[in-house]
Amino acid sequence: MLILTEKPSVAKDFAAALNCSFKFVPQYKIGYYSDGRTDITNHLFSLVEPDFYDDRFKSWKEIPCIPERFIYQKNSLVMGQILFVLELLTKHISDSILIATDADREGEVIARECLSEVEGLLTAFTKSSKIKRFWVSQALTKDVILEGIKNAKPLAESYCT
Repeated sequence: MLILTEKPSVAKDFAAALNCSFKFVPQYKIGYYSDGRTDITNHLFSLVEPDFYDDRFKSWKEIPCIPERFIYQKNSLVMGQILFVLELLTKHISDSILIATDADREGEVIARECLSEVEGLLTAFTKSSKIKRFWVSQALTKDVILEGIKNAKPLAESYCT
């Protein structure tokens, strides 16, 4: 199972609850948590600047900037980690993915944008219900994490509009 979190601190909480240890990947110069079956990492994308959509948004006089579709970019400072996360997504294509980003619209978008980076992955997983959504708003104690994993819902049931 791949667990996708929004923040490194949340990845660490999940790792502690699941007895996963920290691993370092020298070729990408990044770390993640794993027990051999479960891998835990955090997301790596950010929104493009407003002037990417239109030059007129370079000035604050032209706000708000609300494009039809928001575009995410890969942070060039973490390209190695992005490549590694994409490897993990591909590795777990026949397994399962747990979205454990924040339980809000932004968290949902962050996870779906990350999944959409691997062509066909989101569609393939959604059809087979292999993507689950961890949805809790409590402090992430070991018991809360384990219960949240047990009660995770299929991705289709968690879509925020």
